[in-house]
Amino acid sequence: MSRLPTPGGDNNTWGDVLNEFLSVSHNSDGTLKNLFINVKDYGAKGDGTTDDTTALSDALAALVAAGGGTLYIPPGTYIGSLTLIGLSNINIEGAGWSSVIKLPDGSNTNAIRVSGCTNIRISNLALDGNRDNVSTSGVIYAICLGIYIVGGSEYVTVEGCYLHDFWGAGIMMEGAGDPLIPNTNPISKIWILNNYLDAIRDGTIFVRPSCSHILIQGNTCLNGDSYAIAVLYSTYVTVVDNYAENYNLINVEGGAIQTGAVTYCYIGQNICIAGESQYANDCSGIKIDETEETDNHGLIISTYVIIEGNLVRGYNGAGTSGIFIPSGQHIDVRNNMMIDNYYGFDYYNVTDINFDANSITRSTVAGIRGQYDSSHTGANNVSISRNLIEDGNTALIYLSSIATITGNTFRKGAVNGISMQTTSSGSVIAGNQFVNIPQNAIVVNSGVSGVQVRDNQFWVEGLTGTANTAVTTTNTTLVDTRLSLAPNAWVGDTVTCNGKTLLVTSNTTTTFTGAAWSAGSNPGNGYAWSVGGMGTAIYETSGAGPSAFINNVATGLSGTNFVVSHATTHFVGEVGSAWENYATSIIFTNLPTSNPLVAGQLWSNAGVVTVSAG
Repeated sequence: MSRLPTPGGDNNTWGDVLNEFLSVSHNSDGTLKNLFINVKDYGAKGDGTTDDTTALSDALAALVAAGGGTLYIPPGTYIGSLTLIGLSNINIEGAGWSSVIKLPDGSNTNAIRVSGCTNIRISNLALDGNRDNVSTSGVIYAICLGIYIVGGSEYVTVEGCYLHDFWGAGIMMEGAGDPLIPNTNPISKIWILNNYLDAIRDGTIFVRPSCSHILIQGNTCLNGDSYAIAVLYSTYVTVVDNYAENYNLINVEGGAIQTGAVTYCYIGQNICIAGESQYANDCSGIKIDETEETDNHGLIISTYVIIEGNLVRGYNGAGTSGIFIPSGQHIDVRNNMMIDNYYGFDYYNVTDINFDANSITRSTVAGIRGQYDSSHTGANNVSISRNLIEDGNTALIYLSSIATITGNTFRKGAVNGISMQTTSSGSVIAGNQFVNIPQNAIVVNSGVSGVQVRDNQFWVEGLTGTANTAVTTTNTTLVDTRLSLAPNAWVGDTVTCNGKTLLVTSNTTTTFTGAAWSAGSNPGNGYAWSVGGMGTAIYETSGAGPSAFINNVATGLSGTNFVVSHATTHFVGEVGSAWENYATSIIFTNLPTSNPLVAGQLWSNAGVVTVSAG
């Protein structure tokens, strides 16, 4: 073994002895070697019963004295913990998950604590939290953790580790400082990579306030009581390629990924699976929120967040969501796949949010819900575009705030496509496709006004039932402000039912009640405009024009085209094809008195006409 020279001895070999000693810890150019110290060389047993805390500490102290290097944990179960304070250039490395550090019975410490350190790597070992046998006294969130990174630490990597059964968090980063090291800075440049975490009581991977430049990638998180990944009041955080399942226990706020008061955060390509147990209303696959845990800065919302390419499935308990955004600003939600959630997306109190190119399937209540009520402030600058939303049980979009809804495909909803609720006045619904919506493609409820509906396509193919309605309104006004003769309604929209098409090609009047499309009691028969099969199509009360549905084309039962023109204001074709003459009247006002009374048509040449059944 190398040694220092003996004073007064070594017979002129003093230099050789010193060089041999220095060569153990230094390279030939004078830089430090990456030393390798085995904890068993310092008395660690790893037998699962002996308390190895002192031996682990002694081995670490020897490594620090030598200038840093690798602390090797060979296979075995080592009862104890490690604390690194103010250190640098330390690797803690196991031989794989057979190298285990286990918290002692009655302990309230952390398996590994990293405080005020630089250039630390922890890899290829297992940490056992001994959850049922530790003490839970102390600062509730900071005890009995797997790995606690705090106190201004930077350039810390945790990779390839297995952490399980911790009463506290699995891996926690906290930038607010460490009372053991006064005047420390927030932590930064932390990488949590390819770890496996199971049965963690608190947040499995938990980023607490004042952290920055954090990468959480490739981790598997299973069976936790709270959140798989939580990030509070931090900046430049990337959460990608993680897998989280079964974070949804009874009466516990939880879910896969939660953020509060984050800035510049990217959440991408994660898989979030709810599992089969029951869970509380506040569970969600991904949640973007505000928080008051901001180092005494008050309540702060999340800003500049991208949620992209994630799969979220099975959050279908009452009130749960695939992605839940109760507050935030500048949020982009794009290219995600949402399957079997109670709400696909649920949001309120958000400014500048874009839902783009997502796929939302089999939502229990709504694919997208925009809330507004006494406890939820509405959203501003909401864009919902290019999404595929299908197989919802109530509404594909349930909207209680203003939004622009363009270029989406709505397919096979159980009841309605878009349901416009109170405070959604002024929204735009344009350029969408509605395919096989069983009842109402668009519902504009009482109290909503100024909704622009234009350039949409409605397809109804082979459905059975009592109603297939494109747009139904309850004492509301639809407008189209693109044209100079505003407000107009339904310019550029098409309706197709079993191959028969109605196309609105020019200005129409503003106010009408009733449905735009309904197959009535004989679904799929191609009636152009009918309410519930009773024949009240449109009430046109605008006066001298533009009249309702000028130059619109309706295709009748036999395939004959019918054209409504301002000059003639009558159909050319057979009875009952475009305007079905059931018991309810069809009412037009201010029609030209020169209209001929063509046999079998539904009105006469009077100036103001009420046409009754038969």
